Amino acid sequence: MRTHSLSGDIILMCLVAILMAGSSRASVIISSQFEPTPGLPGHRTFTLTANSDNPAQPILGFDFAGDPDDNDPATGLGIFGSLHQRNPAGLSTVYQDLNPIFPSFGWDAKQDSQFLVNSANVLSNPLASQEGPNILQAAFNFPTAQGLTVPFVQLVVPDGGRILLRGDALVGQPGASTRTRIIAASAPEFPPEVGGLNLANEVLNGEVDGILTGERVWIWGPLHFLDYTPDFGAPAGAAGLSMSADWDPDTQAFRWNTTGSTNGVFRWQVSGSNSAGSDFGIIRVEHRAVPEPSSMLLIVLAVFVFNIRVRT
Repeated sequence: MRTHSLSGDIILMCLVAILMAGSSRASVIISSQFEPTPGLPGHRTFTLTANSDNPAQPILGFDFAGDPDDNDPATGLGIFGSLHQRNPAGLSTVYQDLNPIFPSFGWDAKQDSQFLVNSANVLSNPLASQEGPNILQAAFNFPTAQGLTVPFVQLVVPDGGRILLRGDALVGQPGASTRTRIIAASAPEFPPEVGGLNLANEVLNGEVDGILTGERVWIWGPLHFLDYTPDFGAPAGAAGLSMSADWDPDTQAFRWNTTGSTNGVFRWQVSGSNSAGSDFGIIRVEHRAVPEPSSMLLIVLAVFVFNIRVRT
């Protein structure tokens, strides 16, 4: 499982309102954990946690429904976008109430977008609860203050899916709570994935080129030569690399002129990064240079002429 914080590696491009309570100042920051969704390829399950930074203002509840009811993603409170849902027998799963019966349907609870509370354990308005493939809404208060760190919602998002999260966190003391607005204006950002590149060269003084693939890469790093292993007839201790390779971060194009390099396996490394992390790809080239037929003919002729001269 990967862990990210919005105050560091950004998972949700989040704008968190600052609230004032007398002379104290508090804020609520959303942190996020995610993992591949069990039994549901192509999806990731995010757990969002609210964190109050003021010990005098613990978390009391959440409002992701609003009053009056507004389902417009541009203005309403709620979680909007690509959300995977599980509804046994067509029943609502806004809360965790039905999680115990998921296995009887062959499902895992981590396949459902839901608020991480049981409705019997909070003060909620059932009319404010709503869910669907593009929406999740609820408003609820805890009977007592829950502390400074509260996991409050689970979101199951397809790879590349986008969400918008807008709601209020209630903080403070029972009977004296204050609201602070939480707005996430973008989708969860998945870490980059950089592929590998396997190339081969069998021509003397040839040129090898290819394009490195990558998904969700914002910034490509420089090319780093890793190592050389003599092979394909090259003796141990062979010189290896003669000419450096060219790398274009803008097009991910790799090109290497093998002139003067000895046979064997050469490896380079390239990094790709975005706000959620980085990944590394390996470019591997098997260099087993064989002279072209014309070159071989010249070599044979040269040997033949040399033998004739020696004999005469």
